[in-house]
Amino acid sequence: MRKSLHLLSCLVITGLFSTVSWAQCTPGDATTCPDPEENGQVCPDSLQGAIAGHLYSQAFTILAPPGYPYNGDTILLDHITLKNVAGLPEGFTWQSNSPDNEFMVGTYYCVLLEGTPAVAGIYPLHITVDVFAKLFPTLPPILVATVTDSTSLFITVKWDPNTIEESSPSSLSLLAPRPNPFSGHTRIGFYARDPSEVRLDVYDLVGQLRYTETIRARQGDNHFDFDGTPLAKGTYIARVSNGFSVLTSQLIKTD
Repeated sequence: MRKSLHLLSCLVITGLFSTVSWAQCTPGDATTCPDPEENGQVCPDSLQGAIAGHLYSQAFTILAPPGYPYNGDTILLDHITLKNVAGLPEGFTWQSNSPDNEFMVGTYYCVLLEGTPAVAGIYPLHITVDVFAKLFPTLPPILVATVTDSTSLFITVKWDPNTIEESSPSSLSLLAPRPNPFSGHTRIGFYARDPSEVRLDVYDLVGQLRYTETIRARQGDNHFDFDGTPLAKGTYIARVSNGFSVLTSQLIKTD
């Protein structure tokens, strides 16, 4: 179901994207993305989920609303310009089909979000935009606000059940953490065919890195002694990598 948007809601979606080149996408129109209330529109309503290790690509159509609340009144909006985006999964890029990331009122634009996420989790989006309005009809539009918003939109990245704990036979294989669930310490084991530098990263479910450690692994069985005492109760993702293979396992902290 499509939804009408006030300005900030529209800005949230435009904030998903940045551009170093024009996006290869085609915007919708009044038929595929109607705006009967003339207060802005974005189609589709929600972001599709992503899968760790798989390429993600989705296009959106955006129509900016004509008005903006300002000093208790509504002024004519000329355009909005995306300034910064934070909170996207690592490895994602964002582009629009506007050369300067400017979205003019009354024109449909498309934006494209692409990337291959590495870590599962829920990624809330935080965006900053400049708002330009026509305060004086005979003069160029001026900057009236810079808006930074922590939105309700998020991208959910899930693990691929077909690839978890798989590895190249010439690199690493992951052993089940023991104990798991755990309350304080747990051992995260792995087998290395050849000596190499191996790194452990532990992430929470919103994608924040909570712990990292690198060891020199020998051929055969190795392990990390992970002290999870500082972590809150919950579910975490252990990621073991050596530059060739990336292995993941779920950790459950009980208290």
